[in-house]
Order: sequence, then C-alpha cells, then structure tokens
Amino acid sequence: MAAERRRPGSVGGEERFPRGLGEIMQSEEKNKGPDFKALGWFGVVWAAVGAIVGGGLLGWALDGWLGTLPVFMIAGFVIGVAAAFWYVYKMVMKSIEDE
Repeated sequence: MAAERRRPGSVGGEERFPRGLGEIMQSEEKNKGPDFKALGWFGVVWAAVGAIVGGGLLGWALDGWLGTLPVFMIAGFVIGVAAAFWYVYKMVMKSIEDE
C-alpha cells in the first residue's frame, strides 16, 4: 500500500493552514477598497514630507559643520522638494496604470 502524501500543514487529514500565503496575498490584492488606497496615499504624503524635511535637515547640518551660510540648507530643501515631487509623480503614474 502506498503511503498517502500529505501537505506540510496537514494533521490527521485536516489542514492547519488551509490557504497558502500566496492565496491570501491575492485575495487581499482583489479587495483593495477606497480605505486601503487612502492609507497608501497617506504613506506617499509622509514620504514626501520626509524627503523635504530630511533634505533641509541634512543641509542645515552640513552648514553647521562647514560654518557656511544657509546655502546647503536651501539646496537640501530644494533637492528634497524635487525628490518629493518625483516620488509623488511615480506613485500617481503607477496608480493610473493599475486602474
């Protein structure tokens, strides 16, 4: 008599883990409602704010270390704004492609 092959998550004929991670991820992908998308955009906003503030703080620290006028702070702020716009643009384009 050939031995019955069981899945790794099965115990005594019943499965402890009826669905795999891939199945769960696929079902969650299908159920992305407006609330889930709003949370995603909230993350985009925080990333944009972080880029702007981070650029300004790095420039401020560099100005303090070099003893210069707020040249690097302004440059860091401008680079942070550019990075934030680029990130938001990429996320908007990805959102449009997904729909």
